[in-house]
Amino acid sequence: MKPIKELKIYNKKDGLKKVKSVARNDAANVTRIQKQKSSYLQGAAKGETIMMYMLWTKNTQHGSMQNPYGLEMLRKGNKSAYIIPIKESINEAKYTHKYPSITAMSKDYDRIFGSTSAARVKIISGSKREATGKRSQPAYITIEGDKKLIDAYKKIAFKGRGSWTDVLKSVKESVNEVTMPFSNHLRGAQEEIEFMIGEHPEASEEGVYKNPKQAIKFLTIAQKALRKITWT
Repeated sequence: MKPIKELKIYNKKDGLKKVKSVARNDAANVTRIQKQKSSYLQGAAKGETIMMYMLWTKNTQHGSMQNPYGLEMLRKGNKSAYIIPIKESINEAKYTHKYPSITAMSKDYDRIFGSTSAARVKIISGSKREATGKRSQPAYITIEGDKKLIDAYKKIAFKGRGSWTDVLKSVKESVNEVTMPFSNHLRGAQEEIEFMIGEHPEASEEGVYKNPKQAIKFLTIAQKALRKITWT
């Protein structure tokens, strides 16, 4: 996503409300929702990271600010998307671990990161050796990235004896602990709807549900998606 020059920036609450409103509007013909980080170039938000929500639509006849929703639009070939920029708080952090010497820092660096490029954090290491030429000068390793990852590196790698693989494994397991219960809840909801269809087929006429088969389809998709979540 290219840097944003002039777009209305929504706060998180209003922006997500707008996304849901447009997506649920049948006339908007939204086929999928995509989001991507970008940077803002002007105004009070200059230099800040913005989350761009792109609501891809079949309404290719609509143009920027020439649509019922007052939104800018993105065109890509014969495809169009409504654009909703949202200023979200990016949950990032930084941690610096200090060492008494370059030798100590290098030893820890090799133990934690080795030669991998898959650590999923930005890594900066250095010392004052360039100015003094002495390896006994204090050194450091600084990492930047997602707060959960930074906290895991701090606990498992720097203050423990783990490596980057141990850190990623730990984060992946914590994600699964959150997603699997939701998957089980969805399965329970699916079973309830299946029971209603079998035992009380006239329930749709009474307003209990409008389209039970479609509901089961969506629940099944959501359930499978949650089970496939992995840290990548």
